Formats: sequence, structure tokens, C-alpha cells
Amino acid sequence: MKIVADDNIPGLDEYFGQIGEIHRYPASAMTSPIVAGADILLVRSVTRVDEGLLAASTVRFVGSATAGTDHIDLDYLRARDISFAHAPGCNANAVVQYVIAALCRRVPDWRGYTVGIVGCGNVGRRLTRALLSLGVKCRVYDPFVPVAPPAVRAELQQVLACDIITLHVPLTHTGPHSTRHLIDRARLEKFAPNTVLINTSRGAAVDTRALSALLGDGVALRVILDVWEQEPYIDRELLSRVSLATPHIAGHSQEGKWRATQMLAEACCEWLGRPSPTVAEGAVAGITSVLPNVTSLCEAVLRVYDPADDHRAMLEAFDHQPLNHAHSDHADPDARAAAAFENLRRNYRQRREFDHYRVNGIDDASLLADLQTLGFLAADKRAENS
Repeated sequence: MKIVADDNIPGLDEYFGQIGEIHRYPASAMTSPIVAGADILLVRSVTRVDEGLLAASTVRFVGSATAGTDHIDLDYLRARDISFAHAPGCNANAVVQYVIAALCRRVPDWRGYTVGIVGCGNVGRRLTRALLSLGVKCRVYDPFVPVAPPAVRAELQQVLACDIITLHVPLTHTGPHSTRHLIDRARLEKFAPNTVLINTSRGAAVDTRALSALLGDGVALRVILDVWEQEPYIDRELLSRVSLATPHIAGHSQEGKWRATQMLAEACCEWLGRPSPTVAEGAVAGITSVLPNVTSLCEAVLRVYDPADDHRAMLEAFDHQPLNHAHSDHADPDARAAAAFENLRRNYRQRREFDHYRVNGIDDASLLADLQTLGFLAADKRAENS
């Protein structure tokens, strides 16, 4: 069985080597001739899977190592009777940890604010749970998903009135609850001064042309963007105006990536009617790392992952690129800038989730509980000395 796979998907040998012969290609090479003779196609979000890619192929199973599906023409796959699987929730922990880290870096007193969460799916639900456990007030809006107490369900306008607003929605274009430009100019103009806006979902959930213009006019918003409208052809002026910019890597933890591959392999084996592949214990986790001498939650978080490092890397990568007016309808996208964005994602450093780290020697019970809430492995000082 021939498997054509994006070569930036980890764990292919471990999970799919037992299923078929793997042929790896960079996303830029995923063309119709390449996939023509494949039985199984494995992609990431950068590959558009539709009739143009698959019309001449023998592909019968498509797996996307992503939580979202807006790069997949699901109607076409159904019409061709091509099975499909993706990995919802695979990177939810990583995205939650990104949001916490971004707040620790850019809003040091964030625990005293009210957080508005738009979207209560895999990520929004876990973020709400973590924040409430840390004593943070939350308001949650989702027209489709029930919000469980003690979270406070609120209307969208109430959530957008919070001190911190974080978006966790799929990208949809139609219907009464379309999320494209959910945060449009009218809503942006109603934000209170110094509102923090975080988008780790889909770039087009925010009208980024309007956002860039408002920031250029000096409107006091603190904006944290991991996703960008029209990426990889991102708005360079907007990049220079936000508080924190990263190249769509919020969910890029090692654990999240391996989890996605495992989910695809299990779905593929179910489609084939065979047992799920067995992978050696410890293939992903490795040896737990130790963080000594931790005195605060934000210190622990930022020692594990500081998004300011990714922010600096992104600014440096674009520093020598020509200015790309991607927000102009008539602009010619700058291929070199787009390549710089993709290169940052493709060669992203290894990042581990909080549960890879053990924090020892803590005698502050409150801090210990907070760290354990976020997933750190920790024991109080008395237990360690017993």
C-alpha cells in the first residue's frame, strides 16, 4: 500500500510503517502527479486537498494531521467515497499553554482580569477549565456547545467587553454564526482601551485589514496573533504593529504532533479493518526534564516556553524581506516573505508540553496546586523529603 505523506509529520515510521510504504514529500511538492498513485494521503494544513489534487489519483484515504478541516474539500471526498480523518483536539493542550505563556509574557497581571473565550470546543473548553482552576474569571460564548458551570455563558457582546479576548473558533463562511471576520471593524472599534485580543484559531476570524488600520491610527489594543489572514502571505504592516507575533505554531508541541499522527493511524487501521499499530512506550515522551528553583507560575511557564523567542525570530525572518502589502486587493504577494513564514513553521524548534517537566522543591502549596493545574509534574517539598 503506497502512502504519500508530508515529510513534516512526525512519527510516520512508527505509526504508518506497519501499514504501507511511505513516500515523503515537502508540502510544496504535494501536486497531482505526486499523489496520483497513492492509496493513502497524509497532509498538514498547508496542503489544499480538493479535486485539483485528487482527480487523477487512486487515493482512497486522506488523513490531515490537524484539528481544523478548512483546507479539505469534504464534499468532494464524500462524492468520491474517499475516507477522511483528522485529529481534533490533538494540539489543544499546546494551544492552551501558548495562550497562558503569551499572557505571562505580555500581560503579567492577567490573573486579575476577566477573560472572554469565544468558542468552547477542544481548546476553548480546556482553556476555560484551566483558567477557572487558577481563579480567573471567565465568560464564554459558543452558540453550538453547552458551557458547563462554573464557567459563565454569555452573549458575544458581553464576551467582547472582557479585558482579555481569546478566539478558538473554526473558520466558517456561511450561516447565522459565520466566523469569517467575526471580529470586524465595528466590533474592534467598540473594544475598551488596552483590551488584549488573542487569535490562535484562524486568521480570517479577524478583519486584519481593519485591525492593522486601527493599530496604525494609534488605537490602544494589545494584539497577540499566531494566525494570519491570507497566510503565508501575511500583512507585514500588521506584523510590525502587534504586541506578539508568531507563525501559526501555537499547537506545535512535540506531543501534539505525535498525537495527531497516532489518531490518523488509528483511523486508517479502522478503515482497513485491522488492529491499531503498536508503538514502543516512551517513543514520544523521552526523559522528563527538571525545572529547579521555581518561585512563580509565570516563571515556570516562560522557562518552558517563551513566545517572545518566536516573536523575535519572526521579526528577524521578515526584517530583510520587501514590505508586502498583502492587505491590498491588487498587491502582488511577495513569494520570499511567504517562504520565510513557511520556513519558520517547517523548521520550528522542538517544544514540549508542561507535563514533560517536573518542578521540585516547592513549599508553597498554592503555587504547587497552580502548577499541577497546568499539567506540570510536581510534588510538595515535604513529600520529596519523606
